[in-house]
Amino acid sequence: MKFKKIYLLFFLLILITSSLIAEPIFIKELPVKVYISFDKPYYAMDEEIPLNIEVQNKGNESILLYLEAFKLDNFDIKILNLKDASPVQRDDTYIEELKSSSPELFHPRSFQLYPDEIYKVEVDINKEFKFKEDGRYKIIVEFKPYPMKGGEDIKFVSNPIYLDLKPSEQMRKEQEIIEQINKREEEKVYTPEGTIQFMLDSKIRGDFVNYYRYQNLDKIIQKYDEFKNLYNDASLNMKEDIIEKFKKWDMNRKDRKIPSIAGYKILDVYQSFEKDEATVKCQITYKKPAIFPTYIYQFYLKRQGKKWIVDDFDVINYVKK
Repeated sequence: MKFKKIYLLFFLLILITSSLIAEPIFIKELPVKVYISFDKPYYAMDEEIPLNIEVQNKGNESILLYLEAFKLDNFDIKILNLKDASPVQRDDTYIEELKSSSPELFHPRSFQLYPDEIYKVEVDINKEFKFKEDGRYKIIVEFKPYPMKGGEDIKFVSNPIYLDLKPSEQMRKEQEIIEQINKREEEKVYTPEGTIQFMLDSKIRGDFVNYYRYQNLDKIIQKYDEFKNLYNDASLNMKEDIIEKFKKWDMNRKDRKIPSIAGYKILDVYQSFEKDEATVKCQITYKKPAIFPTYIYQFYLKRQGKKWIVDDFDVINYVKK
């Protein structure tokens, strides 16, 4: 009988101890608020971008919180590029570098957050994430007080904030040069054959920005089965992405052993002034290796304002060696 009483007391002691340990971990309604902010309204792409994170205990009692091996395991930072609603990916390479340079950041610990007390974290998101372009970004932070303690489903979402990311000084200079070139180009007036010459000259020197400048890619992409159905079924925003993928595919055709242009010759030009349409017949010679080194193309153009735009093309003949 005495043994049974000792056993029961021991069992009750285990239950009480377990409940005391588990209590701060599995509380679903913690009085926690998370706030995020920046120190200024915009940042450049080449500078530090410190995101201020504050976790505040809004209750009347202290809360036991756990910081994992790396404190950002507690803070899930979500960054959305508002241009195309795409998420910005976290840079794992930077985390690995931190493990070597600052191992003290990777020591797990627990602490008490007292009423009205604020726990502050500053994160340079320009190092943590891969920003590929300037623009406007939406940011929220999900704070997980017990990410590895059985409470992964407990999280607190911060207020949303917006980051206006400006180009770096180098990018601004490059953009100014590009804008000047584009302005001069827009001031030029080409004939239909001049447009084809400009397009092919650009391709020969590897200037693909100007190679595509006077092409109607919405129509030309229809000639390629790899992109046609994908493009036609896509939304308006997705069409822009598919056009960019098509350009990259077309620019890298050398990797697929597609020969590059050696030279060309304008053979004939037909222009309809009533319909603002033109046809340019052109002989293009390719570098080796090529099945047929010389092809005869027919380019179909339409006038848009002062410019002629390549709307379509056909291969109408080829010349054997």
